[in-house]
Amino acid sequence: QVSSAGSAGLKGKVTDASSAAITGVSLMLAELSLTVLTNASGDYDFGNIASGTYTLVITKAGYQSVTESVVILVGTTSTKNYQLAGA
Repeated sequence: QVSSAGSAGLKGKVTDASSAAITGVSLMLAELSLTVLTNASGDYDFGNIASGTYTLVITKAGYQSVTESVVILVGTTSTKNYQLAGA
């Protein structure tokens, strides 16, 4: 499902139920074994990745984990924001 035909990207923001940024959230694209962490503003950016369909796993101690399938289109940086619920 992962394609190498052209570069793409995925970035966004992770917040809690009150829309406050969450620092240090782990976001992993399972098929690439690529993990990034959110910064102090809750922002994440996977940078330049291959287009395709990925399983995104979002984890942070004290919050419920999220697992979602994301489709990354060729030549497009997708912006996906997530809100985590407390565990």
